[in-house]
Amino acid sequence: MLWLVKCRNTICRHFDNALSQSLPGAPGPLAGAPASAPPSQAPSLLGGLLRALSGTFEPAPADAIDIRYRNHKGEEKVFRGSKTSLRVAGRHITLCVAPKGSRISLTRDRILNLPAVEPAIPPGPYPDRKERRILLHGDPCSARYEELEKKFPDWE
Repeated sequence: MLWLVKCRNTICRHFDNALSQSLPGAPGPLAGAPASAPPSQAPSLLGGLLRALSGTFEPAPADAIDIRYRNHKGEEKVFRGSKTSLRVAGRHITLCVAPKGSRISLTRDRILNLPAVEPAIPPGPYPDRKERRILLHGDPCSARYEELEKKFPDWE
């Protein structure tokens, strides 16, 4: 069983109950939130990196969204992600998904429950690469930073 795929996500078809119970600090399949603050609550600057390294991303129940998706092989998959991480990128929808919090891109044509997903997408526009850099690392006193903050008030 060297190359057997196992997952702690209860929705995944490779879910292994023994794996989720054997890891220290890992929530069980039906357990609530872990005792410590989840990585999804981490600051946005390092949040993505912390979620990816810790491997324990689990969106809050009020923030969770399940997306049913048919992949290129015709297999139906269910992805659990965070509503606040939903973004539109052309013909794709991107979001951070459990168990690691990595961002994936899903083609709109293959999302089976698209009418339920679209209302959860925050309205655009979204900052481009340079604007995101300024919002994350820029000087809050600069005119450009203040301009971008007014343009994207809800951007995290």
